[in-house]
Amino acid sequence: MYASLANTVPQFIQALLGFKQQSANDLAYKCLQRLKTANRRIAPSLEQAITDLQKAVENPLFTPLETYLKNGQWREADEETARLMLLIAKREDEGWLDEESINNFPCEELRTIDKLWVDNSGGKFGFSVQKKVWLDCGGVPGEYDYDVYKKFADEVGWHRGGLSLINIDELTFSLEGSQHAYLPKPTKTSLGMAARREAGETIFVSFLAQRLVTCNISQT
Repeated sequence: MYASLANTVPQFIQALLGFKQQSANDLAYKCLQRLKTANRRIAPSLEQAITDLQKAVENPLFTPLETYLKNGQWREADEETARLMLLIAKREDEGWLDEESINNFPCEELRTIDKLWVDNSGGKFGFSVQKKVWLDCGGVPGEYDYDVYKKFADEVGWHRGGLSLINIDELTFSLEGSQHAYLPKPTKTSLGMAARREAGETIFVSFLAQRLVTCNISQT
């Protein structure tokens, strides 16, 4: 029975992709995650099917983000990045990323998101761009340092006059009007990390920098 079910799941995923809707693509990605988790119990004949599905699922998964970035819709791209990261980390219900989910975030998906940002902003935006600024400010990946965060936030424009930009409407979503490494901003994905938003962002940036190091993702 299990072998029959394992063979049926790839067919179901392919059918979902045929709908060409984001909700169907998201469900296909979730099914693929479950399929890969159970990989040890799946017949070897299915391994290539899983590999092929990985490419088929990820292409439409990142299409909205790529479209927003190519069109210069930076605010929409920022929001889509948060949505994607929560989906990929299976943290949609929580609505934010914790330390464990960042430390285990899939490298290929993280690399894809970062590359889309870097390529479509001419190297101005992206997680790897932020990592370099974080390191230049004296940050140590994986270590909480609020003094480093304040320096980093000043460098990338997240602070104005020494104050954190509290409201999303205060953020500048433009390529020309914002500072280097300004986006993407973890306003949503770091919300539950600490009582204060700045502390949450400090933790997020530091641990994401560590994940970028682990995944060998750097600004080129």
